[in-house]
Amino acid sequence: MSIRVFVIFAVLLIAVVLNGVLIYTEHTPEPRGAKEEYEKVDLFRDMLWTAGTRRSNMQEFMLTPDMVDKVDERLQAYQKRDRKGRILEALKANSDVGGRLCSNVGSLPSRYFAAGILMRGEEGTRKSLVRFDSLMTKIKLSEDFRPINLEGMYDSTELQPNAKPDNFALNIGAILLGQEVERVNKEEDWSDGIFGSRDLQTFINAEPGVEEDMVEFFAMSHYLHEVARDPGNEFCGVRVGAGN
Repeated sequence: MSIRVFVIFAVLLIAVVLNGVLIYTEHTPEPRGAKEEYEKVDLFRDMLWTAGTRRSNMQEFMLTPDMVDKVDERLQAYQKRDRKGRILEALKANSDVGGRLCSNVGSLPSRYFAAGILMRGEEGTRKSLVRFDSLMTKIKLSEDFRPINLEGMYDSTELQPNAKPDNFALNIGAILLGQEVERVNKEEDWSDGIFGSRDLQTFINAEPGVEEDMVEFFAMSHYLHEVARDPGNEFCGVRVGAGN
């Protein structure tokens, strides 16, 4: 075999091998606008709201150990102050609002709807919290909360692949601070960044005062859920009970 023939044969062989590699590794881009399909899973859809699950629920929400202790203490105090069952009376007096506390599922789970009951303030502003004594008199939904994109916040954080369990707590913190839009759009301090998004401990360290408001929110929210879903109170109904 002459050198010329050998060179031609070698070139053809290399071309065939390269062509095979290119075909094997070729990636056809998805059409513009196509999205990866994934199952949207709510980590807390099976959560039980009872006196016996107070601490474990706060731990599932990834509250810090100190916050868990404070929420538990606050809940015990609320239970003593509500010995006459005035929270249940207030729920029954406005069952259209209170009834939204009866389900963990749907486009907006009850834990988010509780924010509309417990917080006051427009989107983009620092929120104030309703006092527990006021809840024992009247439970109502804040008109300020209707324009706030809570569904978008829930979907863009908690229902994404590999969602972090502290996302709900961070969302409540963002709402309290009036940073709803930044949270949804991952702007400013809410961007993922090189090292990922910040965790709850980093958040409360950077935002003086928000920890106390979060403790108050989680305590009042849990107590409302407990009362509403207690089968003995016959509010949410036997089918719903303490769970879904």
